[in-house]
Order: sequence, then structure tokens, then C-alpha cells
Amino acid sequence: MDSLKELNLSGTNIKLTKRAVKRLSRIETLILASNKFENLPENIGKLQGVRKLNLAKNNLSELPASFGHLSELEHIIFYQNEFKEFPKEILALKKLQEIDFYYNQLSSLPPGIGNFPVLKQLFLSYNQLTILPDTLRNLNELTYLFAHNNKLSVFPEWIGKHQKLQRIGLSKNSIINLPDLSGMSSLTDLDVQNNLIDRVPWELLEKEGMKLLLIRNNNYLLSEKDRDDLKNISTSLEAKGFFISY
Repeated sequence: MDSLKELNLSGTNIKLTKRAVKRLSRIETLILASNKFENLPENIGKLQGVRKLNLAKNNLSELPASFGHLSELEHIIFYQNEFKEFPKEILALKKLQEIDFYYNQLSSLPPGIGNFPVLKQLFLSYNQLTILPDTLRNLNELTYLFAHNNKLSVFPEWIGKHQKLQRIGLSKNSIINLPDLSGMSSLTDLDVQNNLIDRVPWELLEKEGMKLLLIRNNNYLLSEKDRDDLKNISTSLEAKGFFISY
């Protein structure tokens, strides 16, 4: 089947062998989720045509060196695996637009994670991260950043200067500070629920383009007047398609 471009073998308990990799060299989208993989063949780098690789819900904790040869890869999904360290092999893949490490055991990120020139979506929720490295500021094309349910205590200042970020999700951490984000021209969604933030970002209520602001369960204190004002403002904004949860 020389014309086959997409193949979904999720949940089949298939054995991915060196021979199989050679025969899949023309595939562009390869979905291999839920197959109990503990490792990948050493020649995985032979998948020179693959642009989207979905390895979600396996038991992977490391990658073979040849993984860094997947030069055309644009989307990589490692949702719900067993990575404790961010694989260095991925750092060589400069065409990546999406990286998904939801539900792993990452405790840190390498500085090199800021060296993806066209990365648009970075999904890091449900890990053990304590900090987001400053090199992320170099991801000029980034539009989605999600790191829910980690151990973050600081909201990075560089985020407030990013001009392409649209959706930010940092709920269920231990973040105390929240900088002024009103200068972010593309920002539409902000979720910082269940943190330790000590102020209401009033400035975002007037920001053009906002659609979603989730700030409930934080440490900010509101007077009775503040609550009345916030209730009136949120009711008015919801009528315009801007939903607020406080």
C-alpha cells in the first residue's frame, strides 16, 4: 500500500519491530497509543516520512538515539507515559509544532526546550515541574501553554511580554504572583484557578479579545464592594462572550 499516509494501530498490542519500522517509512501520521510499549526499536529514526506520531498511553521512559533523526516530525504525543526526564533526542527536531507530555513524571525541563523555532503548542500538565525555564521566552510562535497540576510557585514574568500566546493554563499549582498580562495582544484564555495568587487581575477585565478568565480558589481578598463590582462586570462581560469564574 504505497499510497498509505495515515495508520492507526491504537490498542492492538502490536509489536513494533525493526522490520515493521522499515515498512512504515512512507507513513505521515502514525498512531500507536495504548500498546504497552516499554521501548521503541533502535531504528525508529527510519520513519523519515512521519509528521505526526502519537505514542500516548504506553510505558515509555526513554527514547533510542535515532529518534532525533525524525527531522520531518511536527507533532509528538507522549500523553500518559513514564518519562522522568525530558528526552534529549527530541531537542534535535526543529520542525515540531506540538509537544505533549501530559501525565508523565517530569521534574524539570532542559534549557534547550526554548530552541524550537515553530513550536505552537506545549502541553506539560500533570507532571512534577517546579519551574518553567526562562528559555521558553524564545518560543516566539507559541500559542498554547498548559502546565496544570504541577508544583510551580512562580508565574514567569516573560509570559507577560509574549505576543502570540493565546491560551495559558496553570491551574492547581502553588503560584503566588500574577504579573500584569494586559499587554499580551493575543491572549484570550487564562486559567490560574487553585493557586495562591493574592490579587484579582482587574486589568484583564478590560482587555480586548479576552474570552475566558478562571481565577477562583486563590488567596486574593475582596471587599463587599469589590465583589459587587466584579459580579456586575462579569455579568456584563458574559453577555459579550467573556466568561469569568472567580
